[in-house]
Amino acid sequence: MFLTHILDQISFLKEQFRGLEVENLMEDPLLQKTSLRSFEVIGESIKSISGDFKAGHPEVEWNEIVDFAENQVNQNPSTDWSMLWNFIQLRLPEIGRELEALQK
Repeated sequence: MFLTHILDQISFLKEQFRGLEVENLMEDPLLQKTSLRSFEVIGESIKSISGDFKAGHPEVEWNEIVDFAENQVNQNPSTDWSMLWNFIQLRLPEIGRELEALQK
């Protein structure tokens, strides 16, 4: 169930950012808020996954994802939008593939 929540948020973010540039994120407060909310859901969902499950799947960098999500959410309004953008563009697709493999 929690993997589904995470994958839903990753899918949502990928869709929201399709065709956009980092400047769009920097200039759009609604996009900023929805992005931060998605990261909040991702972080909380990962925290709800059992430690045994996470330990059994070290290929997913659970702590990195939670740390990133918490740092971004807690830094608002001084969030580094470029860093958030890069994470969405570069790391989320990889994380999504890793999590999808766990659901099979």
